[in-house]
Amino acid sequence: MFTPYGFSKSALLSIRIGSINGMLPPRLRLKANLLARELESRLVLQRFLIHLLIAYVKLLRWTCRVRPIDDPREEIRNQGQTYIFAALHAQQLATIVPAEPGTGALVSRSEDGELIAKVLETTGVIPIRGSGGARRKGGAAALLALVHHVQSGQPTYLAVDGPKGPRGTVHPGVAMLSQKTGAPVLPLSFIPQFRYVIKRSWDRVQIPLPFSRIDCRFGEPLYPIDGESVRDHVARIQQALMDLEQETDPGEAEQARLAAEARATAKAKRSQRAAKAQPASGSSADANSTSPPEADAA
Repeated sequence: MFTPYGFSKSALLSIRIGSINGMLPPRLRLKANLLARELESRLVLQRFLIHLLIAYVKLLRWTCRVRPIDDPREEIRNQGQTYIFAALHAQQLATIVPAEPGTGALVSRSEDGELIAKVLETTGVIPIRGSGGARRKGGAAALLALVHHVQSGQPTYLAVDGPKGPRGTVHPGVAMLSQKTGAPVLPLSFIPQFRYVIKRSWDRVQIPLPFSRIDCRFGEPLYPIDGESVRDHVARIQQALMDLEQETDPGEAEQARLAAEARATAKAKRSQRAAKAQPASGSSADANSTSPPEADAA
């Protein structure tokens, strides 16, 4: 996790350990030094991963060709509007390849988010730190920053089921942003010609391979509707993304469907176990203590 000043918490902890090292007894001093070395090793590894990921994204941008399909952006710009890109978290690496400079992107405050933020900065994308929830991890502040970015006339990108899923489940932030700014949501599906799918990840993240053609298919722009609830707007966006994936990537769409069914089955089993674990209700004592309907109404 990184602080607002760009230092990781592990780095700050390492600095604090060093500053008090001379005040510690020998045994604690040894433990403190071991902890400081471990934290420094983590920072070295993190910097290495950042440079490695930046180099790989540059390679993709140099060698991959992006083919837009049904692209409505020029028409929207001619109307004096901007737009909000909406894509699945699994496809986010492919979305970086044709990224428009000046695009704002919501990035989580996790250490993984720090990696993504550093990569985005090299492509001209503006990372906006926060998580999807409006009440947690800076979500409200991030939404406000996204609103200001869209109102300035710049596009914005969101991985709408991130950062932890469930896969394909659209979180409300994208609909809230659209309703607050009036900007349409552009559903996107990015399909690399050659890719590697990490099947054990929650989202089956896709890594495009160099020298691939990446098909970027746009769905119909989804404008906010007066009087529409956030939930209904979210449902429209989610359905559009599901339809796009079914059309462009039926194999991954089927895997997503099976995963959703497995989650629903597991949830139903947990509910059944919880219901069985609850004590039986409606004892005679409870019945005697219950007020009659007339008293409740009064």
